[in-house]
Amino acid sequence: VEIARRIVGDNQVAFMLLDLNGFKAVNDTYGHGSGDQLLREAALRLKDCGIPGAFVARLGGDEFVVMAPYRDERHARRLADRVASIFDRDIAAVGHGLRITASVGLALAPHHAHDILRCADVAMYQAKASPGRVVVYDPATDPNTPERLRHLSDLRGAVARDELVLHYQPVYDLQRERTAGV
Repeated sequence: VEIARRIVGDNQVAFMLLDLNGFKAVNDTYGHGSGDQLLREAALRLKDCGIPGAFVARLGGDEFVVMAPYRDERHARRLADRVASIFDRDIAAVGHGLRITASVGLALAPHHAHDILRCADVAMYQAKASPGRVVVYDPATDPNTPERLRHLSDLRGAVARDELVLHYQPVYDLQRERTAGV
């Protein structure tokens, strides 16, 4: 994280955090040796992604980061699409052609530089849940707010203290003259 802050500084840097979709299934099906082979192939593809000035690193597990200079948000998005597209062709692992896709969270410095890794992480998890492969961080859609965290904490406490009460309201079917649900 500190390295990212130093590289980013006040520069215009596209910070792309990507996660390999289906990686756990490869480990579970073919074993960790095949998973390691897949990670090596992914790293090689990212290293050779063809983006001038790109810095590539593996953060851990099946997460990688690609940092590259960008001109404007549209250009940064094209870079992220290029990174995601390198997984459009099969990866050979243990003699099987596997199609592994990547979800990419994109944060932009200096705009998101205050916490660029967290911003890219939020966007990456949104990308995993969306039909697209790339999501640009947007603070308006960031579900991780201090208020939400307080609500979760309050809810856990209420459950522990048995303070929740459930009320049912019957739904009555007037045509059949009976309760249809609650």
